[in-house]
Amino acid sequence: LAAGGACLASNAGAGSLAITTQIASIDTDTKFVFVEAGTNDIDDSVTPTPSTLGVLGDTTTATFYGALYNAYVAIKARAPDAKIAFLTPYSADSSYTNGRRHFYTNTNGNTLAQFQQAVIDVAELLGAKLIDVGRKAGIGYLTPEYFSDGLHINDAGGVRMGTFVADETRDWA
Repeated sequence: LAAGGACLASNAGAGSLAITTQIASIDTDTKFVFVEAGTNDIDDSVTPTPSTLGVLGDTTTATFYGALYNAYVAIKARAPDAKIAFLTPYSADSSYTNGRRHFYTNTNGNTLAQFQQAVIDVAELLGAKLIDVGRKAGIGYLTPEYFSDGLHINDAGGVRMGTFVADETRDWA
């Protein structure tokens, strides 16, 4: 149910709430739901105004923190038995010039590290699973071999990420 070029939070740009609206399509007997968001929420080039970061405790889709919380609640309502995992966003590689990488600050003054921390904070608050792709999978700023264009992962990046996620979820059954 992935939505390319999408944001989790609401904002004035393309992709606003596109990930959030996919929740209604989740089968009610789904066992696992993976929420990978933040890459487009932070970036100025995808959205005229990037998503507002917000703070832990927000429950509205108007902020990224709130959209994460809202997504969890909506997924639990839709598929109560599902195990929900949040994936932290990874950095684009150093060649990517349109943001979404380490050392980038968007027009709201937020960094990728802050969006990664939001995912970690909300997962911890809600007792959701956390898969820290952004900081621990070895995909990012200095690994251009895993990207097709500096932002989107290529086949090797897909293998790297898939192996990392599989290893992190191995004992969930």
